[in-house]
Amino acid sequence: MAALVMLTLREAVRSRVLLGMTGLMCLFAIGSLLWPSDNDGQRVILVQRHCYRALTFFGLLAAAFLGGASLPREISSKRIYSLATKPVSRFEMLLGRAIGLITVMFVFLVLGGAITLVVTHIASARKTYAGGSYTAEVSDATAKIVAEDGSSEEVKRGQILPVSAKSSDGYRVSLAGREEEFAGSIAARSVQLHERSLALRRMVKPAQVTAVCQGKVEVSNNEVLLWCGELARNHTWTFDLRDLKVPQLGGDVPIRLRFWRLQHEPTYTDRTKHQAPIVLFRLRNPATGETAHAEGHFTYLRAETRPVPERGKSLDRYDAVVAVPLAFFQGDTLEAVIKDYEPKYPPGGRVFYTPSRTPTWSITGIDPGQLPEGQQTIRAQFIILNRRGIDLIDHTNITARIGNPATGDSETYQLNLRSQTPTHIRFPRRLIDDDKGVTVTLSGMRSTVAIGHASNETPIYLVRTPGSLWGSTGRSLALLFLQLSLFTVLAVAASTFLSAKVAILFTLVVALAGWVKDLILETRTAAELARPLASEAATLQEAAGLWISYLLKQLLVGLAPGFRQFSSSTYVSRSWAVPWSAVGNALSYAMVYTLICFGLGYLFFRAREFE
Repeated sequence: MAALVMLTLREAVRSRVLLGMTGLMCLFAIGSLLWPSDNDGQRVILVQRHCYRALTFFGLLAAAFLGGASLPREISSKRIYSLATKPVSRFEMLLGRAIGLITVMFVFLVLGGAITLVVTHIASARKTYAGGSYTAEVSDATAKIVAEDGSSEEVKRGQILPVSAKSSDGYRVSLAGREEEFAGSIAARSVQLHERSLALRRMVKPAQVTAVCQGKVEVSNNEVLLWCGELARNHTWTFDLRDLKVPQLGGDVPIRLRFWRLQHEPTYTDRTKHQAPIVLFRLRNPATGETAHAEGHFTYLRAETRPVPERGKSLDRYDAVVAVPLAFFQGDTLEAVIKDYEPKYPPGGRVFYTPSRTPTWSITGIDPGQLPEGQQTIRAQFIILNRRGIDLIDHTNITARIGNPATGDSETYQLNLRSQTPTHIRFPRRLIDDDKGVTVTLSGMRSTVAIGHASNETPIYLVRTPGSLWGSTGRSLALLFLQLSLFTVLAVAASTFLSAKVAILFTLVVALAGWVKDLILETRTAAELARPLASEAATLQEAAGLWISYLLKQLLVGLAPGFRQFSSSTYVSRSWAVPWSAVGNALSYAMVYTLICFGLGYLFFRAREFE
């Protein structure tokens, strides 16, 4: 086995594919330093992302050309016979070839990783005040920013100010969070200057998000109507029962749950029949604490009897009737917790929160030893939208309440939230419980503003101790190594029954299919991928076309190896350290896929006759 591995390494070096790809990677990395960027921090992120993309692309080409041509070249040159006469089984021949080529990929990534680190440090060394490399944290409670015209503006202790230049007795700074930017000088003794370093943030994601929503209630036709804005899992809708005359119809009260908004659209199995799924509710009486579970079989109603305008349009309506014990209406409020529901949004969709629907994030699973000393930090980033249209708003004022779920202790912070810009909330360590973590609740939004985020991303994170660039780069390279190893084994398996050119082309086509698969999963819901939608076809030919498209889509999604499991771009673009959990998920995925490819390749190779 060792001899086969060394033979494969020598052949790879002799073919100059590895040398050529490494040279191209070096040229691409140097060229990334010339890529334009707004500030120094963005320059480092761009260099890292470009280098990782280059490693993926050139590594994939090397894996396809080396793996796809390895066995066909051995067979055409008759060198396979010298191995066949040795006491080496075909399984060992194939395994030795695969391990040797995986070793080649490892050497390529080591060289590429070294190049990435070098150009990253070169990019980070180009620090300028104007480029945003320095920030000032206000340390004096009475600090002021003095403008050139003599006007001044007080700043709070702990506020972070971007530094644009160094003045004679301080720094030139600007005050963010205003409609009109206020720039001036601040004394050096009033601030603490921070220089951006290559230490990356390490984040703790929330375990879940809930939304506390305020609904409307009325009585009509001996039914209690509960009017809600929209539907989503883990939402808690609160209804005010004061001054409500509940109809007395035996021991149970029929209530009609009605939802108007289609921000979270149910998944219907047959759109022509407008069927909606079953939604599981947990009803609770806050006065007595009594709970009951109910199933709502919703009906989709396009013909509206009470339209709700939204941007000039009427929204569709969903109705469900459930029976609730009369005891639940004895208090002042009624809560309906939505336990199971599939949202409309695909992974790249948007989720918005409004004044009547405020979110709460619970961050759990925190290792106390990984938290920094002293003040803790919550990082929040949202998109801000004008509810009257689609115009983005630069900033808005909100209230953030950070609480300890175990002790009930909490503190409130007034934030000026800027759209698509990270906001950091610093709070004392006592608000974090070692077992139950910490909760973050946002409220106090204006009625004309909605804040939102992509549904596959969490906008709230708890910052842990910084992680080193070396460790994060190593984990990023580990993700790339697993990806290239998978495609290397795939190319070797294809070479067992295909010619060299066809095996190379097959590997590249499968890689392209993996990219298309990720694109499909980002733009389609799970329900759209799970059914052919043939019922929407007007003719038999259209139905057949939909079925064929559905089968090809299922084949692509099920068989093509995706790239998302091996990508570190999400972490790199936010200056986050790549977690070990991402490497573990990619390892399990790559092992299963690699074993399947190697097993199929061995079956073809064992049955092949050499001529």
